[in-house]
Amino acid sequence: MTFFYKNAVNVFTDASVATIQDQKGSDIFVTAPGFVTVIDGNIVNRSVEVLHGATNNYGELYAILMATKELANYKNTDYFLNIFSDSKISISALIDWIFAWYVRSDRRLRSNSGAYVANQELILSTVQSIIKGGVHISLYHIKGHCNPSNVDQMNVFRNTFLKNDPKGLAGNVPDEILYDMCTYNNVIDNMTREVLHKTLSSGYNPDQYVIPESWPMYWYPNKESLEYYRYLITR
Repeated sequence: MTFFYKNAVNVFTDASVATIQDQKGSDIFVTAPGFVTVIDGNIVNRSVEVLHGATNNYGELYAILMATKELANYKNTDYFLNIFSDSKISISALIDWIFAWYVRSDRRLRSNSGAYVANQELILSTVQSIIKGGVHISLYHIKGHCNPSNVDQMNVFRNTFLKNDPKGLAGNVPDEILYDMCTYNNVIDNMTREVLHKTLSSGYNPDQYVIPESWPMYWYPNKESLEYYRYLITR
């Protein structure tokens, strides 16, 4: 396996979350998922949304879904297409766990305990997005909240990346690439925080940010579609 960062479209995703009180005094989450798209060291696109009533995990998955739709724009190019997220749960769900969760009988994703998987509508929408795009996409977990100028933190960043990314990633990734990855992860982290803070502090109206109803999930992959998805994301 080779890790391609240059000659690539690299999309960094993240989500920030805050807790507010509704009219009844109950706590409720507000999440801001987003992405930045980087080509040759330049940010070429960015987007952040605000979702009322969404957990942080929902936001992280939503941000990855946004990234898959962004990468579909590069289908007919020679670029390698990468998505980076500091949510290990989200990346593991999409590149590994989903194949164990797949249950054809009731068209729902179930964990090993038989419980329905949380936020599976987003997981399935991401699978569908990648299949519809028909493009090879590599999804990577990276360590969040690292200072690229701090040697110790960058060692953690490097070790996390090499340890947690599957399928035989071997050898050393150049320091300049690790620095870039850390830097742009911080860019989208700060961007989502700023958008969320600005939204909540400027006459926040929850009705403007309601999550669209997406359950039941009417699309569910057959085995052939799921194998095609596995092919598209296998590095």
